[in-house]
Amino acid sequence: LTFYVFHHAILYPSSLWPKGVVANGFVLMEGTKMSKSMQNITPLRDGVAKYGADPVRIGVMATAELGQDTDFSETLASAIGERLVGLLGQARRLRRVRVRTRALSELDRWLLSRLNRVVVEATSAMERLRVREAINKVLYQLDNDLAWYQRRRGQRKGKGDSNGAVLRRVMEVRARLLAPMAPHTAEEIWSVLGQKGLVSIAKWPKADEKLNNPVVEQAESLIGGTLEDTREILKATAIMPKQVRFYSAAGWKWRVYLKALETAIGGDQGGFLRTVMGDSEVRGVGKQAADYAAKVFQQARQMGEEQRKARLGMGVLKEKEILTGAVDFFRRELKAEVRVWAEDEEGRVDSKGRARLAEPYRPAIFVE
Repeated sequence: LTFYVFHHAILYPSSLWPKGVVANGFVLMEGTKMSKSMQNITPLRDGVAKYGADPVRIGVMATAELGQDTDFSETLASAIGERLVGLLGQARRLRRVRVRTRALSELDRWLLSRLNRVVVEATSAMERLRVREAINKVLYQLDNDLAWYQRRRGQRKGKGDSNGAVLRRVMEVRARLLAPMAPHTAEEIWSVLGQKGLVSIAKWPKADEKLNNPVVEQAESLIGGTLEDTREILKATAIMPKQVRFYSAAGWKWRVYLKALETAIGGDQGGFLRTVMGDSEVRGVGKQAADYAAKVFQQARQMGEEQRKARLGMGVLKEKEILTGAVDFFRRELKAEVRVWAEDEEGRVDSKGRARLAEPYRPAIFVE
């Protein structure tokens, strides 16, 4: 340790001197202390030969942050190896894709916004030396986002891969994020994609504020949440659906909801109710409007400040438009006819009176 400090002091300027030194505690093996007496030691050379250098490297880092005892798991190392091999396979397939220049779809914008979010969060984690957190963002969160992206797109045989440029961009950024964690895999991906030089000396990716798109992220969250709620209804009722109807909240509910977000902190419920009931349309609804206003005011008070500000900033979400744009996806997933109506839409089909249950960010659902 002494010579480590001396070497840096002599060879490097002070800006490159160590910021700190960490002494690791026990290395656990499947939750048990690794020791000769328990015969559960895996020599590093054997681990690398069996699982590969990158799976061992991530397997050690992914189980604990600095200051905690790492818990090496052979099952985890094998799973990480399979995941890294899968990434290489994706890179090789992307190399063969003919990239066409096309306008970005809303789904493309969603994936790029999610990628940008991962860059921001992984960068913050690395700067705080929370490597485990960074691994979770780069290796697992991005995989979940890509799985949702492909699921939403569905099979598009005969139409070419119009999203090849977006997927290549995601993979290139991912290779740079992976370089400190899985250097061998990252270099192979970088090379397969035809990038010049070594990814280990390429610049760490920077967040691009232009890619941030909270509206499309919230739209996908709405679609995913609506699908999940519908599946819960089908599971509880054991219905094989022929038709599913979604109803988005009426305009007056959105005005009440946004006013609740605006006044929940610092305002009183009585004053809030007097304000919203001053709206002639809201007042015309009667007791239902008053009950709804009291309910959302309490919800807004319990909501986290960050979420409240984000939803206020987005304003009214065009829920009917969002759900209508995902009708083909819902039909594929639910194997049923799907219709979308607004709660206050003239001529809507609502024989069971379900539309009145619609709320902002939570459409009403009817299954038959």
